[in-house]
Amino acid sequence: NGYKSPIDLNKALYWLEEAADKGHQESQFFLGNLYHNGHDEVKVNYKKSFHWLKKASDQGHALALYLLGQVYGQGLSVPKDETQAFKKWKLSATEGFVGAMSKLGQCYAEGVGVKRNIQEAIAWLSLAAEKGLPDAMYNLAQLYMAGRSGEQYPALYLHWLEKAADNGLCEARYDLANHYLSGSGGALRDLEKALGVLKDLAQNNMAKAQFLLGLCYVSGQGVEPDFLEGIKWYQKAFADEKYTPEKL
Repeated sequence: NGYKSPIDLNKALYWLEEAADKGHQESQFFLGNLYHNGHDEVKVNYKKSFHWLKKASDQGHALALYLLGQVYGQGLSVPKDETQAFKKWKLSATEGFVGAMSKLGQCYAEGVGVKRNIQEAIAWLSLAAEKGLPDAMYNLAQLYMAGRSGEQYPALYLHWLEKAADNGLCEARYDLANHYLSGSGGALRDLEKALGVLKDLAQNNMAKAQFLLGLCYVSGQGVEPDFLEGIKWYQKAFADEKYTPEKL
Protein backbone atom coordinates (compact mmCIF):
# COMPACT_ATOMS: atom_id res chain seq x y z
CA ASN A 1 0.00 0.00 0.00
CA GLY A 2 3.02 2.32 -0.19
CA TYR A 3 3.16 2.91 3.58
CA LYS A 4 6.73 4.06 4.48
CA SER A 5 8.04 2.58 1.21
CA PRO A 6 7.30 2.82 -2.52
CA ILE A 7 4.61 0.51 -3.87
CA ASP A 8 6.22 -2.65 -5.26
CA LEU A 9 3.65 -5.25 -6.29
CA ASN A 10 6.19 -7.96 -7.03
CA LYS A 11 7.77 -7.65 -3.58
CA ALA A 12 4.34 -7.62 -1.97
CA LEU A 13 3.34 -10.84 -3.75
CA TYR A 14 6.71 -12.41 -2.91
CA TRP A 15 6.33 -11.80 0.83
CA LEU A 16 2.66 -12.75 0.85
CA GLU A 17 3.50 -16.06 -0.82
CA GLU A 18 6.37 -16.61 1.61
CA ALA A 19 3.98 -16.20 4.53
CA ALA A 20 1.24 -18.24 2.83
CA ASP A 21 3.65 -21.10 2.10
CA LYS A 22 4.47 -21.17 5.80
CA GLY A 23 0.78 -21.62 6.62
CA HIS A 24 -0.23 -18.04 7.43
CA GLN A 25 -4.01 -18.23 7.02
CA GLU A 26 -4.70 -14.56 6.30
CA SER A 27 -1.98 -14.41 3.64
CA GLN A 28 -3.46 -17.48 1.98
CA PHE A 29 -6.89 -15.89 1.96
CA PHE A 30 -5.54 -12.54 0.78
CA LEU A 31 -3.86 -14.20 -2.20
CA GLY A 32 -6.92 -16.34 -2.98
CA ASN A 33 -9.18 -13.31 -2.88
CA LEU A 34 -6.72 -11.23 -4.90
CA TYR A 35 -6.54 -13.77 -7.72
CA HIS A 36 -10.30 -14.38 -7.53
CA ASN A 37 -11.22 -10.73 -8.11
CA GLY A 38 -8.08 -9.24 -9.65
CA HIS A 39 -6.68 -5.85 -8.69
CA ASP A 40 -4.76 -3.22 -10.68
CA GLU A 41 -1.90 -5.15 -12.31
CA VAL A 42 -2.93 -8.52 -10.85
CA LYS A 43 -5.10 -10.38 -13.35
CA VAL A 44 -7.87 -12.77 -12.33
CA ASN A 45 -6.42 -16.27 -12.09
CA TYR A 46 -8.96 -18.80 -10.85
CA LYS A 47 -6.43 -21.62 -10.74
CA LYS A 48 -4.15 -19.71 -8.35
CA SER A 49 -7.18 -18.44 -6.46
CA PHE A 50 -8.43 -21.99 -5.90
CA HIS A 51 -4.99 -23.11 -4.68
CA TRP A 52 -4.78 -20.45 -1.97
CA LEU A 53 -8.45 -20.47 -1.01
CA LYS A 54 -8.24 -24.23 -0.51
CA LYS A 55 -5.19 -23.78 1.74
CA ALA A 56 -6.96 -21.14 3.85
CA SER A 57 -10.26 -23.03 3.96
CA ASP A 58 -8.48 -26.17 5.16
CA GLN A 59 -7.60 -24.08 8.22
CA GLY A 60 -11.24 -23.06 8.72
CA HIS A 61 -11.06 -19.52 7.30
CA ALA A 62 -14.73 -18.49 7.00
CA LEU A 63 -14.35 -16.07 4.06
CA ALA A 64 -12.11 -18.49 2.17
CA LEU A 65 -14.73 -21.21 2.60
CA TYR A 66 -17.38 -18.84 1.29
CA LEU A 67 -15.35 -17.91 -1.80
CA LEU A 68 -14.47 -21.55 -2.39
CA GLY A 69 -18.20 -22.24 -2.41
CA GLN A 70 -18.57 -19.66 -5.17
CA VAL A 71 -15.73 -21.30 -7.10
CA TYR A 72 -17.50 -24.69 -6.98
CA GLY A 73 -20.93 -23.15 -7.54
CA GLN A 74 -19.83 -21.36 -10.71
CA GLY A 75 -17.29 -23.91 -11.92
CA LEU A 76 -14.33 -21.53 -11.87
CA SER A 77 -11.19 -23.55 -12.74
CA VAL A 78 -12.91 -26.68 -11.33
CA PRO A 79 -15.93 -28.65 -12.54
CA LYS A 80 -19.17 -27.07 -11.36
CA ASP A 81 -20.32 -28.91 -8.24
CA GLU A 82 -23.31 -27.50 -6.36
CA THR A 83 -23.04 -30.15 -3.63
CA GLN A 84 -19.47 -29.08 -2.87
CA ALA A 85 -20.52 -25.43 -3.01
CA PHE A 86 -23.24 -26.10 -0.45
CA LYS A 87 -20.80 -27.93 1.84
CA LYS A 88 -18.31 -25.06 1.74
CA TRP A 89 -21.03 -22.48 2.45
CA LYS A 90 -22.29 -24.57 5.36
CA LEU A 91 -18.80 -24.73 6.87
CA SER A 92 -18.43 -20.96 6.35
CA ALA A 93 -21.80 -20.34 8.00
CA THR A 94 -20.88 -22.48 11.01
CA GLU A 95 -17.70 -20.38 11.29
CA GLY A 96 -19.98 -17.34 11.62
CA PHE A 97 -19.91 -15.69 8.17
CA VAL A 98 -23.28 -14.02 7.63
CA GLY A 99 -23.12 -14.06 3.82
CA ALA A 100 -22.78 -17.85 3.91
CA MET A 101 -25.82 -18.12 6.19
CA SER A 102 -27.84 -16.26 3.58
CA LYS A 103 -26.45 -18.49 0.81
CA LEU A 104 -27.42 -21.59 2.76
CA GLY A 105 -30.94 -20.27 3.14
CA GLN A 106 -31.22 -19.78 -0.62
CA CYS A 107 -29.79 -23.24 -1.27
CA TYR A 108 -32.39 -24.84 0.97
CA ALA A 109 -35.15 -22.69 -0.56
CA GLU A 110 -34.24 -23.62 -4.13
CA GLY A 111 -32.82 -27.11 -3.65
CA VAL A 112 -29.32 -26.15 -4.82
CA GLY A 113 -26.75 -28.74 -3.74
CA VAL A 114 -29.12 -30.08 -1.11
CA LYS A 115 -32.69 -31.34 -0.87
CA ARG A 116 -35.18 -28.48 -0.75
CA ASN A 117 -36.20 -27.74 2.84
CA ILE A 118 -38.21 -24.57 3.47
CA GLN A 119 -37.95 -24.74 7.26
CA GLU A 120 -34.14 -24.91 7.03
CA ALA A 121 -34.24 -22.06 4.52
CA ILE A 122 -36.24 -19.91 6.93
CA ALA A 123 -33.93 -20.81 9.82
CA TRP A 124 -30.74 -19.80 7.98
CA LEU A 125 -32.21 -16.71 6.33
CA SER A 126 -33.58 -15.62 9.72
CA LEU A 127 -30.11 -15.90 11.25
CA ALA A 128 -28.60 -13.77 8.48
CA ALA A 129 -31.49 -11.29 8.58
CA GLU A 130 -31.24 -10.88 12.36
CA LYS A 131 -27.55 -10.10 11.87
CA GLY A 132 -28.47 -7.25 9.53
CA LEU A 133 -28.03 -8.61 5.99
CA PRO A 134 -30.56 -6.83 3.70
CA ASP A 135 -30.57 -9.53 1.00
CA ALA A 136 -31.46 -12.14 3.63
CA MET A 137 -34.27 -9.93 4.93
CA TYR A 138 -35.69 -9.60 1.42
CA ASN A 139 -35.42 -13.31 0.59
CA LEU A 140 -36.97 -14.22 3.93
CA ALA A 141 -39.88 -11.90 3.17
CA GLN A 142 -40.39 -13.61 -0.20
CA LEU A 143 -40.57 -17.01 1.48
CA TYR A 144 -43.20 -15.82 3.93
CA MET A 145 -45.36 -14.33 1.16
CA ALA A 146 -44.84 -16.92 -1.58
CA GLY A 147 -46.41 -19.62 0.53
CA ARG A 148 -43.36 -21.82 0.04
CA SER A 149 -43.26 -22.28 3.81
CA GLY A 150 -46.64 -24.01 3.63
CA GLU A 151 -48.71 -20.95 4.45
CA GLN A 152 -48.58 -17.25 3.72
CA TYR A 153 -47.65 -14.90 6.56
CA PRO A 154 -48.42 -11.33 5.41
CA ALA A 155 -47.37 -9.72 8.69
CA LEU A 156 -43.94 -11.40 8.66
CA TYR A 157 -43.61 -10.68 4.95
CA LEU A 158 -44.24 -6.98 5.50
CA HIS A 159 -41.97 -6.88 8.58
CA TRP A 160 -38.95 -8.22 6.70
CA LEU A 161 -39.73 -6.32 3.51
CA GLU A 162 -39.77 -3.05 5.49
CA LYS A 163 -36.54 -4.03 7.25
CA ALA A 164 -34.84 -4.68 3.90
CA ALA A 165 -36.18 -1.41 2.51
CA ASP A 166 -35.02 0.50 5.61
CA ASN A 167 -31.56 -0.95 4.97
CA GLY A 168 -31.55 0.52 1.47
CA LEU A 169 -32.28 -2.55 -0.67
CA CYS A 170 -33.76 -1.13 -3.87
CA GLU A 171 -35.84 -4.18 -4.80
CA ALA A 172 -37.46 -4.14 -1.36
CA ARG A 173 -38.18 -0.42 -1.64
CA TYR A 174 -39.76 -0.92 -5.05
CA ASP A 175 -41.97 -3.78 -3.82
CA LEU A 176 -43.01 -1.69 -0.83
CA ALA A 177 -43.92 1.24 -3.09
CA ASN A 178 -46.10 -1.13 -5.11
CA HIS A 179 -47.87 -2.24 -1.95
CA TYR A 180 -48.39 1.37 -0.82
CA LEU A 181 -49.98 2.13 -4.20
CA SER A 182 -52.48 -0.70 -4.02
CA GLY A 183 -52.83 -1.37 -0.29
CA SER A 184 -51.61 -4.94 -0.80
CA GLY A 185 -49.11 -7.22 0.93
CA GLY A 186 -50.41 -6.27 4.36
CA ALA A 187 -49.52 -2.59 3.84
CA LEU A 188 -51.99 0.27 4.17
CA ARG A 189 -52.54 2.28 1.01
CA ASP A 190 -50.37 5.39 1.17
CA LEU A 191 -49.97 7.19 -2.16
CA GLU A 192 -47.70 9.87 -0.74
CA LYS A 193 -45.22 7.28 0.55
CA ALA A 194 -45.44 5.31 -2.68
CA LEU A 195 -44.69 8.33 -4.85
CA GLY A 196 -41.82 9.44 -2.62
CA VAL A 197 -40.12 6.04 -2.91
CA LEU A 198 -40.77 5.73 -6.65
CA LYS A 199 -39.37 9.20 -7.36
CA ASP A 200 -36.20 8.42 -5.45
CA LEU A 201 -35.72 5.07 -7.21
CA ALA A 202 -36.56 6.55 -10.60
CA GLN A 203 -34.05 9.36 -10.14
CA ASN A 204 -31.47 6.67 -9.37
CA ASN A 205 -32.19 4.98 -12.71
CA MET A 206 -34.29 1.97 -11.71
CA ALA A 207 -36.14 1.36 -14.98
CA LYS A 208 -39.21 -0.35 -13.54
CA ALA A 209 -39.62 2.43 -10.97
CA GLN A 210 -39.40 4.98 -13.80
CA PHE A 211 -42.11 3.07 -15.67
CA LEU A 212 -44.40 2.85 -12.64
CA LEU A 213 -43.86 6.52 -11.86
CA GLY A 214 -44.79 7.35 -15.47
CA LEU A 215 -47.95 5.28 -15.07
CA CYS A 216 -48.85 7.23 -11.91
CA TYR A 217 -48.51 10.54 -13.75
CA VAL A 218 -50.49 9.35 -16.79
CA SER A 219 -53.30 7.88 -14.68
CA GLY A 220 -53.24 10.57 -11.98
CA GLN A 221 -52.58 8.05 -9.21
CA GLY A 222 -51.39 10.00 -6.18
CA VAL A 223 -50.55 13.06 -8.30
CA GLU A 224 -52.31 15.47 -10.62
CA PRO A 225 -52.51 13.84 -14.08
CA ASP A 226 -49.57 14.98 -16.21
CA PHE A 227 -49.34 13.15 -19.50
CA LEU A 228 -46.06 14.77 -20.58
CA GLU A 229 -44.36 14.00 -17.26
CA GLY A 230 -45.58 10.43 -17.56
CA ILE A 231 -44.18 10.07 -21.09
CA LYS A 232 -40.86 11.48 -19.88
CA TRP A 233 -40.53 8.70 -17.30
CA TYR A 234 -41.69 6.05 -19.79
CA GLN A 235 -38.93 7.14 -22.18
CA LYS A 236 -36.32 6.96 -19.42
CA ALA A 237 -37.48 3.44 -18.54
CA PHE A 238 -37.38 2.21 -22.15
CA ALA A 239 -33.91 3.72 -22.66
CA ASP A 240 -32.60 0.86 -20.51
CA GLU A 241 -31.86 -1.90 -23.02
CA LYS A 242 -32.55 -4.60 -20.42
CA TYR A 243 -36.22 -3.61 -20.33
CA THR A 244 -39.07 -3.64 -22.80
CA PRO A 245 -42.69 -2.61 -22.21
CA GLU A 246 -43.58 -6.33 -21.92
CA LYS A 247 -40.96 -6.97 -19.21
CA LEU A 248 -41.90 -3.85 -17.29
